[in-house]
Amino acid sequence: MLDLARLSDCFIASETYSRSLIGGDDPEEGCKRLSELGPRIVGVTLGARGYVGLVEGRLIRKPAYPVEARDTTGCGDVFHAGFIFGLYQKWNSEKCFDFAAWSAAQVSLRLGGRSGIPTLEEMKKQGFA
Repeated sequence: MLDLARLSDCFIASETYSRSLIGGDDPEEGCKRLSELGPRIVGVTLGARGYVGLVEGRLIRKPAYPVEARDTTGCGDVFHAGFIFGLYQKWNSEKCFDFAAWSAAQVSLRLGGRSGIPTLEEMKKQGFA
């Protein structure tokens, strides 16, 4: 996995992976260690606690969107997909992270990993897209 990080411009890891990398519970330190491998954008997802990102030396830490989660299946996958969607839209990194977190929260509102994936209409209502 570290070899993949070395080859990446952007690398987002789970809190579990970050912990195994640094041997501790500090996701900010995980971001710093991962960024030392070369990616210009690094993130650590924290589930219901949000995320931490490090973008070209600037630390971003945001809580998760407040929702009454029913099922978290697929939330991590949709976080990654949302971030990539934002990159494709040429949004700045902070907006990409924010959209990723919002998208993951929407997935948690419904049962199953796919039924809650936001539509373009829902994205527009939220001010994205």
